[in-house]
Amino acid sequence: MEASIEKTVRDLLEIGPRAPGSWPELAAAEYVAGRLRALGYDAAIERFASASHQAASSRLTVEGVSESFPSLPTQFAAAGDVTGELVFLGRAAAPRLEAGAVAGRIGLFFAGDSHAVAIPYLVDLEARGLRGLVVISAHMDGIETKAVRYPELGLPVAAVSWRTGNALLRRQGERARLVVTAVEAPRQGESQNVVATLPGSGEAVLVVSAHHDSAAFAPGALDNASGTAVLLEVARALAGRRFPATVLLVSTGSEENGGNDCCGAGAKAFYGRRPGLAERTVAHVEIDDVGNLAGTPRLTYAGCRAFCETAFTAPIREAFRLDVSTAAGCDHGVALGLGLPYVFVCDAGLAPRPCYHTPDDRAEFLDVARCAWHVPHVVGMIERLAGAAPFYPYLRQDDRLIRPFRFADAEGIAAVTEAAFGPYCMARIQEDYFGVALAGKPWHVHKSSSVLAGFRAHPLDVVVCEVGGRVVGYASAGYDEAGGIAQIGNNAVHPDFQGRGIGSALQREIARRMDVEGYSRFTVVTMTHDLPAQHVYEKLGYEKVGGSVVYLKKRV
Repeated sequence: MEASIEKTVRDLLEIGPRAPGSWPELAAAEYVAGRLRALGYDAAIERFASASHQAASSRLTVEGVSESFPSLPTQFAAAGDVTGELVFLGRAAAPRLEAGAVAGRIGLFFAGDSHAVAIPYLVDLEARGLRGLVVISAHMDGIETKAVRYPELGLPVAAVSWRTGNALLRRQGERARLVVTAVEAPRQGESQNVVATLPGSGEAVLVVSAHHDSAAFAPGALDNASGTAVLLEVARALAGRRFPATVLLVSTGSEENGGNDCCGAGAKAFYGRRPGLAERTVAHVEIDDVGNLAGTPRLTYAGCRAFCETAFTAPIREAFRLDVSTAAGCDHGVALGLGLPYVFVCDAGLAPRPCYHTPDDRAEFLDVARCAWHVPHVVGMIERLAGAAPFYPYLRQDDRLIRPFRFADAEGIAAVTEAAFGPYCMARIQEDYFGVALAGKPWHVHKSSSVLAGFRAHPLDVVVCEVGGRVVGYASAGYDEAGGIAQIGNNAVHPDFQGRGIGSALQREIARRMDVEGYSRFTVVTMTHDLPAQHVYEKLGYEKVGGSVVYLKKRV
């Protein structure tokens, strides 16, 4: 097995850096598909629209300095030849310069803020006349090419090391020239997944994935030739077997093209072309960046008690560190956003990785034996999960569907919140009492933001009801593990759909989940004047044991 893993890694590194949407990325996909076909799988290459990395090289010079400063284009950097005065921008969340002062200049920039903050900030600076961008890496001498990876930008962007960045900071105010060149005949706006099917005897599906692309200019030995090699060895171990669930082995492209939500474009495309798949999916297992010499064997996951009992046997719990996480990212973040439990197999997260997303991600830092060590553990998890039914059911009755919450439900949940809470919302009570929208935002924006923040933090503890494809209600649960108490959380039904038993149906599903989680003590808190909600809870067997009084005061 170790020889096979070593060959896979070597072959992928011979292809070279496999940036999202590039020709080498396609070559890697064709290689993986060929390996899977040799194992007896009917592997298909599925193409999808995606940003393409097209930059080949960069050159950064400063007037009066004979030598150029070492740099590399960032992922998705546009080609261009610009000159301008060097100016320090700081960070998106802590800018050091007024936005209007960037016209005609080349900015020195520290990444590190969320993409949701950085993208609009940089797009605005470009619109205000920023000519070019130099991103200073966090590594002393390494150049991280993915810290800024935004195809939304149309200006040339290059990355430099921390050491080079500091040398440039000393030359603020001096004129510089930044040249980014493109590859000849670049690939245009396309990436691909490789999908191999191990047919099962039932309707359920288990998805197992690893991405074959790498960050721009990164050989990607660890991230993620290692995971691809493990996926192929898992495929070898499973070949010819039959489980109740169909196992889909997916080698994704453009995982490194995460967008502002940090979730892989390849996984989005995979699930996007299979709109009914989530209902039948047991779980998503992702393998990424394993075999780190200084790594800690680790499984991050999200899922209910039954899921954990199925996936994590005693040997797994002894061999791996287990950490719950609902921070969506990579390919498993797409699955989580669809209401699916996941396991993320990665031993890289707890150790320093100066080679991460840099040209230093080479085979010399990869432990082939550790990669091989992961294979039987992953195969065992697949064997158990492929024998299970989906842990989060879809419940249909007449024209309504009760199902797991998805991140895409946010707009519908906000609409239900605004329509349903009204007089039963503290934010509304405060706004009415004080006679002003607090912080300049109407009450329902505050309430919806609070509800959605809680749902994004605990997405698998939320159910929604949809009618005709429209979200018309939702309910949630919370768990106090230390106290052994389960609590009904935010819940609402749109007034146009009240009186149809939707609220009770949602609460029955929440109660079922609480029972499955092993809780026998339950609580719910609601407004004293929210009589409709109290009526529902009493029908469900809750007893009223106390109340609270809210006081407000304002100066006249």
